[in-house]
Amino acid sequence: GAFSAWRTGETLDLGDYIQFIKRYEKLLDTYINLDVIPGERGTRASVREVDRAAAASFDNYLAMRAARLDPIPVFHYGESFAWLEKLLDSGAKYICLGGTVGLPTGAKQSFFDECFTILTNSVGYPIVKIHGLGVTDGKSVLRYPWYSVDSTSWIMAPCHGMVIVP
Repeated sequence: GAFSAWRTGETLDLGDYIQFIKRYEKLLDTYINLDVIPGERGTRASVREVDRAAAASFDNYLAMRAARLDPIPVFHYGESFAWLEKLLDSGAKYICLGGTVGLPTGAKQSFFDECFTILTNSVGYPIVKIHGLGVTDGKSVLRYPWYSVDSTSWIMAPCHGMVIVP
């Protein structure tokens, strides 16, 4: 995905991604928008870089929709919440929340609290499906009404020769 490409310095082409999805669309249940990760690995992105990345991600989302695809857009930690509102206004029915891997628990919780204030109704029920990218810590999984979550942390113990048992 976009994060893996960013981490390794690769560049992904939106046109190629669209063609790949169209080629295999019958085999796919869902797919995520080609989001843009701000800054360079090892440095903290500036507010301007974050806003440019959010705008580029939204442009990619619109381009994919114009290509008659229905990608799941991504809203990242650090972006203005106006972008999350814009995703809702665009008609997104499923939204990913990302950019929280490695954050302290308090920062992650504050971000998710604000997101779920926007993404739930007055009694706390989600108004769209919500996916947590890189979210599998017990507190976050149990605290919020996710539709789905994922991370690679489950595979790290076996990678180091460990077996987890109840």
